[in-house]
Amino acid sequence: MQNLLLLTNCNKVPTLKYAFINSNTISECITDLGFGPLSFIIKTNIDIQLFTYLIASLFIFFLAYIVNGFFSDYSLVFNTFLLVTPSVIFLFESLNPDIIFAGYLIYKLRNKKTLKDLKIIELLFISLFTQIKIYSVIFLISIIILRFLKKEPIKIYLILTGINIYLLLQHYFINGNTTPTVSSINRTFGLLSDYMIINSTIGNNFFIFYLMSIPIIFIFQRNYVFIDKKFENLISNENTVIIFPMLFIILFFANYGYKFIFIVIYFLYIHTKENVLTDNFFILSLVTTPLLSLFGFDFDSSLYNILFVVLNRVSILFLLIYLLTLYFKLISKFFIVYKEGAS
Repeated sequence: MQNLLLLTNCNKVPTLKYAFINSNTISECITDLGFGPLSFIIKTNIDIQLFTYLIASLFIFFLAYIVNGFFSDYSLVFNTFLLVTPSVIFLFESLNPDIIFAGYLIYKLRNKKTLKDLKIIELLFISLFTQIKIYSVIFLISIIILRFLKKEPIKIYLILTGINIYLLLQHYFINGNTTPTVSSINRTFGLLSDYMIINSTIGNNFFIFYLMSIPIIFIFQRNYVFIDKKFENLISNENTVIIFPMLFIILFFANYGYKFIFIVIYFLYIHTKENVLTDNFFILSLVTTPLLSLFGFDFDSSLYNILFVVLNRVSILFLLIYLLTLYFKLISKFFIVYKEGAS
């Protein structure tokens, strides 16, 4: 959050200098942090430290708001546990702008609202956020796909999504701006991040071996997961096919651990129990991502550390394949209904 605020303040005062909270280092103006085009346009004159403390305070109150929603629920203990997993703690420490979109999703899902029927103000909010953090454009595209399959109006969604995509393409491809690709064994996750880490340490061949575990995991899931799953909750099914493509992008790309908050949100409000072994894999991914909580900032190649890296990466692969399988099962159901309505 401090980086984004420094960037927007610098848009107004290019000579600005700032000392980050808990740091004696004086930072000069930043020209680009990989945020979207809106970050180059907004000009602010905000007290960065005061605003950061305000957001941190609101975050704590928001956690209490989440817990309050589970007081009469049998899953209170588990859901409270989810809110102290490493990714949530990392998000609180960094106060990355992802906290804004995560808060919006939590509000919608906590109140059991469908994500496919958005008010204009919500679409404008998501559009503005997309011009800072680009992954939410996938959220808009998913809404269009679902509404199309359900034969519901999509004109306003198409217009706003088209404008967003045009502005992002112009920013990144025509103007030549880039989005950062991060890789750190204890702070990041995602297939691209893993590729960069493995390629820079032990080479491409091992990454191929790493990917060979995917069919093994898929075979296991085919035999033991989704058994007698009914998919009866329509709103939950709709929200699932809207959120999942965004989760896929997050899990395929390279991201700092705080973005795992969106996986936490899925387990808070959408996931239904599987068998014990499967759910234990999920818990393993939640308590070890990012590995920063286990290793700190320094990583040494001890047997203990390597074991946890392997367990973490396998559990995330397991989660990714599970989500992909569940998504295709659900979207195929909507597609079948669409075809039946068209015939």
